[in-house]
Amino acid sequence: DALPEHEEVRRCRLMSQLGRAYTFTGQTEESNVFGRKALELAAKLGDHKAQFSVMMARYGAPFIARNDDEAQDWRMNLEAMHEVAEKLGNIDQGRDRTLSLFVGAEMADRQLMDQSLDLLTEISTKENHLQLYWVQTHARAMVAILDGDLAQAEQCATEAFKIGKQTHGEHVEGVYGVQMFTIRREQSRLHEVAPIIKRMMSESPEDVSWKPGFGLIAAELGYTDTAKRILNELAETSFELPHDAMYSTTLSYLADICVMVESLEHAEAVFDLLRPYEHLTITAGATTVCAGAGARRLGNLATMMGDWAMSEKMFETAIDIDTRMKSPTWIAHSKSAFAAALRRRGRKADVKRAFHLEADALATAQKQGMFSLKSKLEGRAG
Repeated sequence: DALPEHEEVRRCRLMSQLGRAYTFTGQTEESNVFGRKALELAAKLGDHKAQFSVMMARYGAPFIARNDDEAQDWRMNLEAMHEVAEKLGNIDQGRDRTLSLFVGAEMADRQLMDQSLDLLTEISTKENHLQLYWVQTHARAMVAILDGDLAQAEQCATEAFKIGKQTHGEHVEGVYGVQMFTIRREQSRLHEVAPIIKRMMSESPEDVSWKPGFGLIAAELGYTDTAKRILNELAETSFELPHDAMYSTTLSYLADICVMVESLEHAEAVFDLLRPYEHLTITAGATTVCAGAGARRLGNLATMMGDWAMSEKMFETAIDIDTRMKSPTWIAHSKSAFAAALRRRGRKADVKRAFHLEADALATAQKQGMFSLKSKLEGRAG
């Protein structure tokens, strides 16, 4: 309001940032108002840079598509952003395709994700743009995790970390830490990354974003009391977490902790927070880790709560999503989790179905070097 009338470009960009700020604070209606006004003004000005800035600010926030119409709206918005980015040139096209890659991953659209990564790679190589090259390299680590190639994932994550140190300094430790956490978890080597996560918590004690990850490590390594304490501490704030790029990932960690420590007390609250991701993947944005279907975590929670109809529905959804993502890693996890639920319910037909699901999951775990899952499955057979 304080800006002179002739400073419409500044007004446009301020409104776009207000829209983004309201998104991050969960005030959707206000976000939509400022985002729409900013887009209208940018179009009126004919300022492609302003238009693109508004679009990136508006759609660069954590994405939750709650219904098919909203998901379709996102696709239309992405197409509009592609058109503007093409007018601006390769660097902005690279930023555009980074966001498109994230949306493709979260919406379980493997084709969109792969196409976006291919174009991002082409642009970063052609322009010799170090920051975009960093992004596409750690995006390739994300894809390798999806594909079950853990050795390739580690190689790309390590290469990206070295590049990122030149472009972002110490700030790249977050991306690298989440990727290595995911890889080491599959390899049953979480003890190797526990000191890194603990150090990050010590350096930023007010930052709650690392607590769920450390709580999950504690639960995986058998330190149940520590995991429960962290879960209880986060519950004191009604699991109030930063609405940032790690939001769905930290929710998924909380769900895993609940299940591992058998916390019925907090299961329903975590289930409700995670429910909007029923038809999405858990993706740490923009291009860090895609950890498979959100429905798998919902299925695990529903199993613990004894809601068998919901459990079965969620696991069927999870297997469908992970199959669409062509991810042997997460298909194996979803099949294993579904089998565990079926065994827990214990009907004769359930046990037979569980056996076949576990056989598929074990074959994948053995082939991909997923030692943690392999050990769990073999333990059940024993």
